[in-house]
Amino acid sequence: MTEPAQATGLRLAKRIIGYCDPLSAAPGEQVSFYVSCAPGIGQYQAELVRLRAGPPGWEATGPVCEPAGCAGSYPGRAQQARPGSYAVIPGADGLLAGDVTIAVLVQPTYQAGACQVLLSVADPWAGDGQGLALILDEQLRPALVTGPGPAARLTCPVPLALGTWTVLAATLRENAPARLSAGGLQRASAQPPGAGQPPGPGRPPATEQPPGAGWASVAGAAPGLGPAAGTDLVLAAVRSPAGRTRLHFTGRLEFPVVLDGAVSPDQAGALLAAGPGALAPGQARAAWDFAAGIGGWTITGLGPRARPGTLHNLPMRAVRGASWTGEHTDWKQAPGQYAAIHFLADALEDCQWDADFTWTIPAGTRSGYYAARITAGQHRDFIPVFVRPAGPPAPVLLIAPTATYAAYGNSRFWWERPVQEMVQDALIDLGAEEQYLITAPELGASSYDNHLDGTDVCYVSRRRPNLNMRPGHVRREGYTSDLDLVAWLDQQGVSYDVVTDEDLHAAGAGLLAPYRVVLTGTHPEYMSAIEFDAISDWTAGGGRLMYLGGNGFAMNVTFSPERPWIMENRRVELWERGEEVQRSEAFHAADGMRGGHLSASGRQAAAVTGVESATMGFDHSYPYRLGPAARRPEAAFVFAGVSGEVIGDFGAIGGGVVGQEWDNAAGHDLGPGHLILGSSHDHTFVPPMIGAIRPDYHADLVLYFRGAGAAFSVSSMAWCAALSHDGYANEVARITGNVLRRFLDPAPLRPVPPDGRS
Repeated sequence: MTEPAQATGLRLAKRIIGYCDPLSAAPGEQVSFYVSCAPGIGQYQAELVRLRAGPPGWEATGPVCEPAGCAGSYPGRAQQARPGSYAVIPGADGLLAGDVTIAVLVQPTYQAGACQVLLSVADPWAGDGQGLALILDEQLRPALVTGPGPAARLTCPVPLALGTWTVLAATLRENAPARLSAGGLQRASAQPPGAGQPPGPGRPPATEQPPGAGWASVAGAAPGLGPAAGTDLVLAAVRSPAGRTRLHFTGRLEFPVVLDGAVSPDQAGALLAAGPGALAPGQARAAWDFAAGIGGWTITGLGPRARPGTLHNLPMRAVRGASWTGEHTDWKQAPGQYAAIHFLADALEDCQWDADFTWTIPAGTRSGYYAARITAGQHRDFIPVFVRPAGPPAPVLLIAPTATYAAYGNSRFWWERPVQEMVQDALIDLGAEEQYLITAPELGASSYDNHLDGTDVCYVSRRRPNLNMRPGHVRREGYTSDLDLVAWLDQQGVSYDVVTDEDLHAAGAGLLAPYRVVLTGTHPEYMSAIEFDAISDWTAGGGRLMYLGGNGFAMNVTFSPERPWIMENRRVELWERGEEVQRSEAFHAADGMRGGHLSASGRQAAAVTGVESATMGFDHSYPYRLGPAARRPEAAFVFAGVSGEVIGDFGAIGGGVVGQEWDNAAGHDLGPGHLILGSSHDHTFVPPMIGAIRPDYHADLVLYFRGAGAAFSVSSMAWCAALSHDGYANEVARITGNVLRRFLDPAPLRPVPPDGRS
């Protein structure tokens, strides 16, 4: 039995949000759900439902929901997300006992309205006299804090400059005044990490400080430190006795060291400038080499008392350090020049909410798009989850473009920058999810946004609510549009399986082998090189691909091997990033591959789909007009039962099938098997900020015979939104069905003669 979601609740202010982990599971596997309710919601109901789009206008009334079991009632509660990246190094017991010098390289990139902690042991503000913190105050002046009162703070008079590398050295002595010094290296990057972005609130323009060897020092009383057993060293934050971090630092740290005795500032500066490779045995009690293990989330300790540390909440690795010369732009060629870690006060990896309920996917549950439907009176939320196949494979596989869902997840640039008005030539419409995000910056941003200091967001995580991945989202793209495709497949009565991008990345090409036909979603823009290669090899080996979207196979991402819920996405070559950052920080930390366009690593979308991304336009959608190749005998099956030359002058997105973002074959001659069946014409609006990416900004409908395999490319994000027009009795649905049925037929496709003549 299926049921449409009721009209109430979807357009109300959101009062329930949540996420699940893992994002996909097979029958018999467990999924945990994490829910946060606004005050006043004391109880809610949850039920596993299978989703698909409903009749026209379903975005406002809700998707069609097919109950799938696992229903229950649960108490509502508010749960809080706590952003801010930091590192934890266990076992600081005795590390700072006696006379000791702490030194570290620091590059601040943001001036906050409160102090920022560079490193800490226990919490000096807790009032028990057992803590220490090296901080930057509100004016970016370095300070040593050993207690809650003003008398327990030693402050350098000179503030640090944004974007400039400086040595900080703090000496603690049992029977003499403490000393805090800043200076030494003072090397500015040619371009600070957030350059290229206009200053925002609390973000003054980056400045450079001339290199010099001068030191700003201050001395004064400071009590010795004797941390209790089990005390940890924390970088880029302070941790309370309850285990919560706060006062996070935004900027870069490199090579923290703990040295015996009262080491002079010049000695400390020379040691840090020489780097971990020059550290003699026994020279330091402990040190940490950030150039080691750049691809992971562990920091390597050196010295007799150094233990490895762990990184939390998505600090950036593979970023330029204090010794970067500009000679190398790939961190793998010179890891020592990329020995910094960029900590970010607004980054979020894991909400770390308590699970509200855990379900085992019932045996026999068919593969597909599902969600936990959460309901409390008129208020509701859908928490998406994908059910993988458990039994013999279906003939068709749909790859849910979850990497793209993640890239756009919780995107704020629509209202924080005037992008949306520019690409649609109209005022933006903020839906319930976006209104919620405005009040909840702690949920983290998308790959299209910037951190507080202007740095691009290059890591996103699925262990948080992704409010763009909701049925009926006001943007009506991505997840919402893919439910139109799901509804059409169900209407066709086709047996199909669903997997996610993450599933294909983990399993590789072997996952595709059992399937005759593979379908994409409506916007598979982001994918890993592993996924791209798997689809490419499968198609070349005889697989049949239906590329049912636009702006696909375009951008390279990767998933962390250690923490697969983290996706790395360095969006180089796009307008947010400054030129030097594009050049020098383009390579992923996780796998060392270049981020940005997949074509930069030799992976051309056209080689797989016959088209590449062209441009975008959100004001209006257009039809295809068929060309001569549409009447070739090799393409006859595509247009069986279709008359007329104009295809798709209707649809739920802009009134046509070419809209939002689209592709074409301009500049590509892929041989006689590359048939451009039709093209769009007379586009009236191209975004002034972005313009045409390809030589011509029309879209192309393509049938591409590639060896024993083939691809059918609709080349537009708006195509699937037209499938249900007139009760699915339309030429767009007919063409899509014709191709699917022929691609399922094991008979060889009609070859195109080498001379291109029939």
